[in-house]
Amino acid sequence: MSTMTATAAGDAPERDICAEAFALVCQTADLLRERGERGGLLLVIGDFTGRLEIQDARDDLYPNPFRGRDMNVFDKAFHQLLLAEAAVGKGAVVADGSGRILGGGIMLVIEHLDVVVPNGCFMRHLAAASTSIRADIQCVITLSEETNLVRRFVSGRAIATYDPSPTKPETE
Repeated sequence: MSTMTATAAGDAPERDICAEAFALVCQTADLLRERGERGGLLLVIGDFTGRLEIQDARDDLYPNPFRGRDMNVFDKAFHQLLLAEAAVGKGAVVADGSGRILGGGIMLVIEHLDVVVPNGCFMRHLAAASTSIRADIQCVITLSEETNLVRRFVSGRAIATYDPSPTKPETE
């Protein structure tokens, strides 16, 4: 699956990495639902060029399941890890603008306490909404451990929600 966005006339179309990552996490939510399981994820995608504090923050409160692995959010191995390890749900997974994973188990600083998150959302979603306001962040995607709902946050707001339950359609 490849999602493209239009660019200036004559340019090759640009890849919409956030839409692709959202679709991948939605597929994961579907598989978890089929298995009768739940998973949690906070995926941050952004431009971290020269931002060593992200790369150096790999030993926060939770172990980094990606240490020593060269992995991309679009790798089959990442998808399998999401399905296999609940530990991925602890802390954020941080990826650069190409999807290359810089680290996992990262605790995010909630800089904007005034963000509004949908009802039933807790700390993971507050951190997602707050982090998505940063200028270097393209998007933040969450998978709720409680509901298996997938949300995409941009500029402090949930702009898309996917409900994997068989009786509820995708909403925006």
